[in-house]
Amino acid sequence: MVLCMLLGYGHIAPKTFEGHLVTIFYAMIGIPMTLLCLSNMGEILSDCFRLLYKHLCQLLTWMCCPPEDSFTKRRSSEAKSEINIVIEDYDREQETETIKTEQIRAPIFVSLLIIAIYIFSGAIMFSLWENWDYLEGSYFCFITLSTIGFGDYVPGSISRTDSADSRNKLIMCCVYLLFGLSVIAMCFNLMQEDVRAKFRWLGVKIGLLDHV
Repeated sequence: MVLCMLLGYGHIAPKTFEGHLVTIFYAMIGIPMTLLCLSNMGEILSDCFRLLYKHLCQLLTWMCCPPEDSFTKRRSSEAKSEINIVIEDYDREQETETIKTEQIRAPIFVSLLIIAIYIFSGAIMFSLWENWDYLEGSYFCFITLSTIGFGDYVPGSISRTDSADSRNKLIMCCVYLLFGLSVIAMCFNLMQEDVRAKFRWLGVKIGLLDHV
């Protein structure tokens, strides 16, 4: 019910005065809790995606430019003094590692690509279930995940809602929408960090900021 209120669909709505009153108080509590849950899920997913993006970039860098002489350099440095390296460079390596993890950012086009792939995958799924074309499925996914929720396209309006197959599709639709809202929150979080970093860099170049 909170998901319907958040998205804005009006096909199922209370008709009595008591129903209206209960819906108001229920929505006042349920919608902030839903937004808080989606925000936390978006932060967790963004952290996981940053880690995945870091390892993918490292893998691509290793595949394109394999470190051929790093092993020989490491062996020669270890042969000189292993104790000094451990004592002197341990804290420095920790500091550089924390700096690198803080500076991991995904470009904006990566977030837009994730949103596009998720919307198009949902469009394919709903076009197979509801006999929609790809444009109608993409339109429904975009309108729903952006929480506009016109309600002109609703899953299950063609098939029978009392069948087991329709109920399973309705459950899958709810899972798709809930996870999709978390993905949208994750992408917005990643884009905000990238835009914030770019404006901070621009402020340093202009002279408005002293350091990044």
